[in-house]
Amino acid sequence: MNIKNSTILFCGLAVAILVIWLQRGDDSSSVVERSLEELLATGHVRSALELAENKRGTDEFAICINQIVTLGTQDDWRSVFDWIKTVIEPSQQSDLILKMVDVLGEIDPAGGIKLVDLLFSDPALQLNAIVRLVETWGHKSPGQAMRWLVLSMEVNKFDEEQLLQTSDVMRLLIEAWAEEAPMEVTTWLQGLDPAMKLTAAVWNSALSLLIVRDPGTATNLLTALPLAKLGTKSRRIAMEGGSWAHVDPEAALSHFRDGDYETVETVRYQNSIFLKWAISDPVNAAERISKDMNNTDINNIDMMMSVGYVASEYLKVDPLDASKWVVSLPYGRNRDGAISQIIVSTLKSDPDAAFEWATLLSSEEKMRAKNRMFYLHESVRQLHGKGYSREMLADKIGDAHLNTDEIEGLIETIAAITVGESTE
Repeated sequence: MNIKNSTILFCGLAVAILVIWLQRGDDSSSVVERSLEELLATGHVRSALELAENKRGTDEFAICINQIVTLGTQDDWRSVFDWIKTVIEPSQQSDLILKMVDVLGEIDPAGGIKLVDLLFSDPALQLNAIVRLVETWGHKSPGQAMRWLVLSMEVNKFDEEQLLQTSDVMRLLIEAWAEEAPMEVTTWLQGLDPAMKLTAAVWNSALSLLIVRDPGTATNLLTALPLAKLGTKSRRIAMEGGSWAHVDPEAALSHFRDGDYETVETVRYQNSIFLKWAISDPVNAAERISKDMNNTDINNIDMMMSVGYVASEYLKVDPLDASKWVVSLPYGRNRDGAISQIIVSTLKSDPDAAFEWATLLSSEEKMRAKNRMFYLHESVRQLHGKGYSREMLADKIGDAHLNTDEIEGLIETIAAITVGESTE
């Protein structure tokens, strides 16, 4: 039997089915729906399309469209696509084509790719179709979907806005792929051509996810990627995410200190590492930072904020040991950072202790001297608020090891805040 005769036969069969169901009293919409199901279930998509087209302008047409897209796409997506472009109103075509893409992503990704290629004349629709295809395809084969997505982005020369629109689906694919085969993801990411414009976008999406979901894999990736490949945004994500510092702070520090970075960049990432490290393990973070401060190769790096972070977290765990640790640090700017953190944390609750700590701040440089004076004055104000009289405050500063300028300045502050108070 040739194709023409086969089509005529099944159209006749559909008509016969319609007549029988109508004679049984079935409403026309259910009759049309079952007729289409029969045709589509037996693979006669074109006959179903002809039946559906005859229902244009009727209430049953919407039912026909849904069935055609849902079931017909599975057997003959090209005929369904041509039918949509010919029969359906232009304003409704995009949604139906995207539904076709969803179907193909589940059962026939190769067909979905061919369909996406047909949308070249409508870049916006094509981009949406690409995203929809890899979303559904990725449920079963995230690695294949991700590889094709990157290839498609390169072939279509995605701009920054288009790359941004695909960032969410990239993260979803990498998440699924990493759960399935983490080392395969790492190897693939390492193999991407750094000359490709989109490579940085892919790495950023990968790191933003892996840092949270799979820090071990992220650590391997960060360690393996050459500095030339690891973009600034990727490094920022890695550090701000904090997982690398939580998992292996030593490796994170070594990576940034041994790399070819500007000093200001090294300091920024170093601060982020020590902040996260101090939160999870302040004792070991304090031990490491002490070694660093005594290392002449590292001591030239500004560590004041890092030391401050560690001191702040250490105080929460063991105030006595933390205090001893801070006092033991080499005299200078970095030690001042730790002391300043202690003062900030105790200024309101224990201004007497805050004043004592303020006297330990260095004053050799102008800015450090100003910092010391600021905390001395703030401590005195807080002490007065706690009930210290003018005489008690005067005794306090008299017993401290202060220089003449500091004493004179504090006397003026005491006089100002105790105006009108009795001296008795």
